[in-house]
This record gives sequence, structure tokens and C-alpha cells, in this order.
Amino acid sequence: MKLKKILYYFGKINASTDVMLNIFREIIGDFPVFDLMTMGDNPEVLVDKFCKATSSAIFSSITLTTTLRNSERKLLCCIPPRTLDEVKDGFYFINSSFIEQDIFFKLAPQPFSVGAERYAYFALDTSLEQANRLVIKKYHDIKIGTIERYLESVEIFNIAYFFSTKFNIAAEQVGINKKVTFSDVKVLYDETDNTYYSVEKYISNAKFKKFKLNSGLITEFHSILEAFAHFTYKYTEGYLVAYDLQGADLHNENEWNSKMFFAKT
Repeated sequence: MKLKKILYYFGKINASTDVMLNIFREIIGDFPVFDLMTMGDNPEVLVDKFCKATSSAIFSSITLTTTLRNSERKLLCCIPPRTLDEVKDGFYFINSSFIEQDIFFKLAPQPFSVGAERYAYFALDTSLEQANRLVIKKYHDIKIGTIERYLESVEIFNIAYFFSTKFNIAAEQVGINKKVTFSDVKVLYDETDNTYYSVEKYISNAKFKKFKLNSGLITEFHSILEAFAHFTYKYTEGYLVAYDLQGADLHNENEWNSKMFFAKT
């Protein structure tokens, strides 16, 4: 399938195929798995999930395989803070040295989504034998050669990653088998036109919801994310708190992939 450039997708109805999926991954690497599991015996729910998953797979596949742009660029990564003191250090990220990685990728010619601040493009990381799917984002109003806003995204991810690891450990210690994870954000630098982008892994079949607005208003209550927000405030002794929580349920509410911002209190 790799030689034929076939993009493989799988629709999971129940856990009976888990062993088979693991064998497939050993052979062809990672691939998107659509959650088609339903509660009860309502076939309309299954059909609705199947149609949405199929539409998503077709749209992203056509977008990725029809692009003509194949590029080599550099990924800029930084080391996440290891202590609360480093999180509070206003110069930690300014003084951090970036780790550069070469990346070969194929970028869709048109964005699949246009948000209030950024365009979002499908992309394929072709650096490895198994192509990984990415989402590359570009700000609308950023001048060429300006990196500050993109570094802010990386800083937010690294701080969020720090708190999520502490939170998951604390939750496990009290018998809570739920986790909060965050999308790994890196900066992509294009030397040919001196342009920056943000890059993160594409999460298939994930519907991101907004749970808490910038004002702190809860739009949809979810106990694990509310607990995480409260944890950031208590852990830092009131220094900061998480807000503008957005996330997607990855494994039947046992793991949440989230995006967020922080506010100093």
C-alpha cells in the first residue's frame, strides 16, 4: 500500500478488532481509526457516524494526494519546562535554544478550514517511510518573517504539557483513570520566503468542542477538564489558571486531547 500511495482508514465498531489492528500497525505503521461504536441498537446512529467518517476520509485524502507541492523545511522545537520555577520564569522560552529538525512534507494547496485568526491546511510528513498526517496553520495578519505569535503557541503547548503530566500523575494516585493530553505544537520555518507556520499532528475523527470561554463561562461541563483547570490554579498557588478550554474525547472519555490558554491571576 505504501508503494501504491494508498491511504488506509479503519472504522472501529467494537473492541473485537483490537488484536487485528495491532497486527496491521506492525505491518504498515499508524493509520487513522474512526470511532463507529454506538450505544444501543439504533442503526441510524451508526449510519450517521459512518457517513461523517467516510466524508472526512475522502475529503482529506483527495486534498492530500492531489497537491503538487513537495517541500523541505525546518521544524523548530524547544525543551518543555521541567519545574514550576521554569514555568514562572518569564525568560525561560526567550533564552531556550531551539532544536532544528529537517522535514519533508506535502502541503495541500488550499486550507480546509479558516478560523478567526488562522488558515489550516492538511499536510503529509514524508520524512519517514510511513507518512504522518499533519495540520499546518498560518496566521492571517502576520507579516513575513515574524515568529512571535508562533512561539507563543509553542510556549502555551509546553506549559500545558507540563501541567498535564503533573495532573495525570495526581489523578492516577487518587484512582481516577482519565487523562488530559495536548497537541504537540512546533514551528515550521520556510527559508525560501522567510515564512513561519505552526505544525501539529492531525487527529482523525476528532470533534473539538469549546468548554470554557475566555470569560470563564462554562459552555459545556466536563468534570475532567474542570478538574484540570482547578488543578493549574492550585498547583501554582494562584499564579495562573487554564481557560479557553477546547478538546476532543479520544478514548470514550478516558483521554482528552485539548487546546487551551493561560491567564495570570
